[in-house]
Amino acid sequence: MLTTPQAKITTALVCFFSCVSVVLLQFSPMTLDRSGVVTALTAIVMMAALYMVMAVVNTRLKNDSSSVAGYLRYFATTIQNISWASGMIMCVTSLMIILNYIGLATSLPFQDATFSSIDKAMGFDWIATLTWVNERPMIAKILTMTYHASVMQMVAVALILGFTNQLRHLQEFTALFAMTSLPVLVISALLPAEGAYAFYQPAETLFSNMSEVAGRWHMEQLASLRAGTFHVLDIKHAEGLVTFPSFHTILAIITAYAFRDTRYLAVPFAVLNAIVIASTLPEGGHFLIDVIAGGLIALAAIALVRRCQNVEVASESLSLRWFEWLTLGPTRQPAN
Repeated sequence: MLTTPQAKITTALVCFFSCVSVVLLQFSPMTLDRSGVVTALTAIVMMAALYMVMAVVNTRLKNDSSSVAGYLRYFATTIQNISWASGMIMCVTSLMIILNYIGLATSLPFQDATFSSIDKAMGFDWIATLTWVNERPMIAKILTMTYHASVMQMVAVALILGFTNQLRHLQEFTALFAMTSLPVLVISALLPAEGAYAFYQPAETLFSNMSEVAGRWHMEQLASLRAGTFHVLDIKHAEGLVTFPSFHTILAIITAYAFRDTRYLAVPFAVLNAIVIASTLPEGGHFLIDVIAGGLIALAAIALVRRCQNVEVASESLSLRWFEWLTLGPTRQPAN
């Protein structure tokens, strides 16, 4: 399972993020809290150990043709798939947190005014949108709940795709998660922003039906980073600091894409994640341009992964035809 293009992409990006993190931490005044690192590494090692145990089970039962052995092999393979994907997602998430905090500890000017101007040029009024949602408590509650369900959705991706044996889709999801993290880290570092709540400073009565810290949970740590007073990063208590582009939008799109071939779940997850995207505006405190940029990154990554798959299929087909030509004789020249 680790030889597919998607698995190779994920592994390569984890190695890349790891190397960059080690280098940048040497020049950063920020250090990592030991307990946070231990917690993250423990979880990752547990996933790796689980993967290896299930690999041993598969190897031991490889030549056993009994039905019980067949069920055990299926279960072992499923757990392998889930543990591999979970471990990789944990790696990318931990490294993304580190690089995100380092990248935003700069003096580059905030771009909120620019993003607000772009929204207005598109005819979008963020304050009016927030007011409209807040005046409808049920809608506000639904948007708040779905926005904060992204982590649970990622767990669902690993479990459902793992137990339904959709290995290709599971590897696609992990590859997309890693691939989209790269442009998000670079763009958010070069074009930092505080978010719509910080920029517009709406009265509390305008978001009374949203969560208590809607779109503002990151502001204290971001201010501390910018002031140079944030010295110790605890991964366990890190906040999402990215405003532009919207990573929640990216997650929503690649999650819905992961379930596209899952019977009975494709439509529900598509609807759920459409709501997640809508929630990024009033609950996440994103500008509309953040959402659009996140959507474009997600779609570009999906197109790239599909391109890699097509190249793989074409390569396998060409290799098979050459093998047939070599073994059966030159009765027909294989096409290039």
